Amino acid sequence: QVWVHIHFSLVFALSVSMFELIICEILGFLYKESRWLNWKIDLYLMLFYVLLLLPFYQFYLFLSEFGFNRKYSLIIAGILQVVFLWLFSKLGNPLLQISEDELYSIFTLEGGLSRVGVIGVSVMAFLSGYGAVEFPYSNLAMFLHPVDEDEIQILATQIKQTTQKIFDKKKLLAVEHTRNREKANSPGIFQRVISVVHPLGQSAKLVQDIEGLEKLNRELFLDYHELVLEQQRIRSAKTLKGKVFNLLGYFFSGY
Repeated sequence: QVWVHIHFSLVFALSVSMFELIICEILGFLYKESRWLNWKIDLYLMLFYVLLLLPFYQFYLFLSEFGFNRKYSLIIAGILQVVFLWLFSKLGNPLLQISEDELYSIFTLEGGLSRVGVIGVSVMAFLSGYGAVEFPYSNLAMFLHPVDEDEIQILATQIKQTTQKIFDKKKLLAVEHTRNREKANSPGIFQRVISVVHPLGQSAKLVQDIEGLEKLNRELFLDYHELVLEQQRIRSAKTLKGKVFNLLGYFFSGY
């Protein structure tokens, strides 16, 4: 977490530095050569972060979360980094209006920035399109479904009853296992045979019943959760914020 905070702080500092240089360019502050030098330093450092450090660090953290040790995480992250750079070098080639030499070099300022620009604009276009469709569907009052309070209470009662049945059957299963162990340790041969044949069938039936009830309980909980969320959306739509979002939903629908 410490390194994540450090990387975020450095990227934020570089972004603010570039913003300050734009203001200095508008106001004519500092020498032109000084502004250009600082601008190139900021861009090269930003490209280093975007193309090399941050992807490699993300690959490393992703592999570490899956249980790979430090050595294998570094090796596999390095391989994935090479694949990422190769894919990055191939993206956007038909759209880049730069020379042939700079086109195939992602480490030049023009080649790297051009590809970052193409990919960034494409991602922003995709996200804006998704938001323009998803926002009206999530906030327009016409898409809200009426929810009956009695239906929610019925589902809640069914969940409680099913949970209690699961608990009772698990208690019976534990008692059955204890009884089986006691009969298995009894000295009589007849008792041992009965403990092997009869109780195993009873335990298997209890396990099957428990699995079925747990599956039913999950389905009931999902239905209950959806109804509660829909009820919260209806209540939120009646507030001032919900009414404003409803108007924005109509705006985005027209957009």
